Amino acid sequence: MGKIRRRLMSGDQRREAVKRYVAGEKVKNIAERLGVSSSAISILARKAGVIRGPGRPPAEVPQSNPVDPDPPTPPAFYTPSNAEVARLKAKGLGNTAIAALLRLPYKVVESVPRPGREHHDDRV
Repeated sequence: MGKIRRRLMSGDQRREAVKRYVAGEKVKNIAERLGVSSSAISILARKAGVIRGPGRPPAEVPQSNPVDPDPPTPPAFYTPSNAEVARLKAKGLGNTAIAALLRLPYKVVESVPRPGREHHDDRV
């Protein structure tokens, strides 16, 4: 087996690869035909939402709506307020723990001052 050089696939090649994958062609054969690795084909199919394997229904390509190319917006979830972050800081939790607990970016948690401390920028 020779070493396969890494190269990018064009949009047409990607569509062809997914089409062949859905048709049941072996991943190795698709990869050799397009000059990419077999893992590239598997990853491409997974990103396209195509799953096949034993005990699964036949693979289908998810249909995208050509009229609305934007993905649907996710439902609104509870967004923790600064007061919630401040409350957890008052309990003694660190920024990293709060960020993980509330699933917030660390920078957001870091920007909320600890209760009892005024946030002054007195650097000269």
